[in-house]
Amino acid sequence: MLSDNDLMRVQDVSSNLTKPLKLILFGTGSQSLFERNLFDLVRQVSGVSMNRIIMEETSEPVLTGKPSITLTTDEARRIHYLASPEGPELKPFLDVISWLGSDSLDASSVTKQALNELSLPTHILVLIASSCPHCPQTVRSALLQAVSCELVSVTIVDALEFPDVADQFKCKSTPTTIVNGELTIVGNISADDLAKKVVEASNQSSLTMVVESMVKSGRAEDAARLVCEKAQPAALVEVFRQKEFSTRIGALVAMESSLEINNSIFDSVLKDICKLLFVSDVGLKGDTAELLGKIGNVGAIPDLQRALNDDDADVREAVQEALETLEAKLNNE
Repeated sequence: MLSDNDLMRVQDVSSNLTKPLKLILFGTGSQSLFERNLFDLVRQVSGVSMNRIIMEETSEPVLTGKPSITLTTDEARRIHYLASPEGPELKPFLDVISWLGSDSLDASSVTKQALNELSLPTHILVLIASSCPHCPQTVRSALLQAVSCELVSVTIVDALEFPDVADQFKCKSTPTTIVNGELTIVGNISADDLAKKVVEASNQSSLTMVVESMVKSGRAEDAARLVCEKAQPAALVEVFRQKEFSTRIGALVAMESSLEINNSIFDSVLKDICKLLFVSDVGLKGDTAELLGKIGNVGAIPDLQRALNDDDADVREAVQEALETLEAKLNNE
């Protein structure tokens, strides 16, 4: 519930609206505490707005089985809340009401210019927690994208209230921002930086960036599915070759998952992977040998045989194990 001071803030914002705004509620009928609070909050906002903010109900869910608020001034429904916009989250909620209802957009020229390059519909999901001090700023950044560009839609979800959504994206901390279900941004982000990433994520050449973000946020299996779906294994190889140990291990997990989906996915980039047997990074050489054994393509045998002369004993051991695996496969063919 909103306090008297909060309701005065709502009145101030609604008094400056130049066109009516709708808060469209979807309810499940479960009468959960969260759902009751969401409905009560919308009733409060609508009640003190002097009919400038209209409350409506709908039978069309944003996410199946979950209560929500949708903000709109027309038929376009691009801003959704599966979170209660109270406490620190009230400020960005009132901001977007002001932007929509009075055309008083507060987006920088950088954000606007970046989004002018967007050519495809884009969805931004922001996972938040009510106690998170950084979430309101990230929510505001996301909302600015939707108000600045008709191709962008935004959904704000309470990660603690809907843990199944958080688990779907391996969310371990808030805020976590997901663009088009793929690009994953953990932590606070400004509107300008988010706009740039939104545009980059819509570019096919940025697949490596998207895959890397997924791997770093623990979504290795999702990265694998994306790479196989787009038939772009080189993107994952680029992430694997990084020096950061945790990123390389995550990439290895993603590559193993890719092989489970398509056991020949890395055949087209086998030579590029084999080249990693001869880099200066000892850890990468050993991990590459192990990976080649799992890929199982006998075309790697000549390069593995050359790598048997490596100066490092651990690398030689990994190479030998991979060779034995591939030679056994060759003998059985």
